[in-house]
Amino acid sequence: MSDPVPTPPAVPPSPLPVKERADQDQAKLDRIVACGQKLAIALGDAEIVALLAPRGFDAAKLQAGVTLQQTALARFTARQSALKLPPQASAARESAEATAREMYSEFRENARRLYKSSADRANLALNGTVSKDTQKFIGMATISYTNAQKEPYAAVFADNGYPAAYLASALAAVEAFKLADQDQNAAIGAATKTTADRDAAFKELDRWMKIFERLTETALKHRPDLLKKLNG
Repeated sequence: MSDPVPTPPAVPPSPLPVKERADQDQAKLDRIVACGQKLAIALGDAEIVALLAPRGFDAAKLQAGVTLQQTALARFTARQSALKLPPQASAARESAEATAREMYSEFRENARRLYKSSADRANLALNGTVSKDTQKFIGMATISYTNAQKEPYAAVFADNGYPAAYLASALAAVEAFKLADQDQNAAIGAATKTTADRDAAFKELDRWMKIFERLTETALKHRPDLLKKLNG
């Protein structure tokens, strides 16, 4: 007796392709542009306006649609500009952080050689390890550099290659890192907001246009020439 033929395993259905973000963005832009073109044709044709006006879509109503289209386009453009800022801000922040941490690491290593007592190290924020957290690092470095410029520490540091001017420049590097971090957070926040603004404007335009498009199919059904002109 021959062995039974094994049943092949069930093959799961292929998942539907997921649209890439760039494709979704392009689809929105294409829709916005097409809406503008369609409204321009409608407003530019007296016969179309005359046939739509009794249905509540007179020239003023069509102009309201144009305003929605212009708003959606402006917000799309604003978002595209805003999206360029986070990478630039991140690169600036990364550079500022590298400079600030390198300067502080060198300073801290030498400062710990100069001061061994726990009291001095506490005053100069030299105890423990350097935090990887941005805000904690900024706070630690600020205390170190600020107090290092005061007596009884200033003279000792000056004699060991850390005069007041250098310590001031090191403190400025920390401040630059702080500002770069704030700029990055602001850029990310702006990009997020402009995306929400764009999506809201697009949704409002798309809703308005769907009503308009359904109405034109009805109002212009006896004028296929106008309908064809309107729909390209």
